[in-house]
Amino acid sequence: MSILILYLSKHGTVEEVANTMKNISGEHVDVRKLDSQVNGAVIDKYDVLIVGGSIHMGKAPQRLIRFCKSYSHFFKEKKSGVFLCTLTDPKEAEHYLSETFPQEVIEACHTTGLFGGAVKYEKMNFMERSMMKKISGKDKSFSRLDSDRIAAFIESF
Repeated sequence: MSILILYLSKHGTVEEVANTMKNISGEHVDVRKLDSQVNGAVIDKYDVLIVGGSIHMGKAPQRLIRFCKSYSHFFKEKKSGVFLCTLTDPKEAEHYLSETFPQEVIEACHTTGLFGGAVKYEKMNFMERSMMKKISGKDKSFSRLDSDRIAAFIESF
């Protein structure tokens, strides 16, 4: 079984999660940044499609939303899953899945995941660091990624 993991990552957390999934899986896994080189011909080569992104200031990147709308048929044709990284508690973050991914994508997916998040101050600009310090009350980088949730997600394939 071949797996394609597509991700959008602003500060590297989602990329880290995608690579963790690759390391956990015993299958053939390709991890790719979601960019203009990713198209239907690329996706068609794989048995499984996994797409992930992050929530910043309550929103997912528009590029992620547009991609999922444009390629929603692949989520129905293949075994598929979507995930998000956010610092919001998973019990309170469920709404981000339905706000980010089209309903037909969510319904077609084998599984969905919310994996926590991380703050990487060294990757942020001055404004981002200032806001995160106020929001989190912390002045050093930290991670709240849930490795058990990540492992359960990828092992379900």
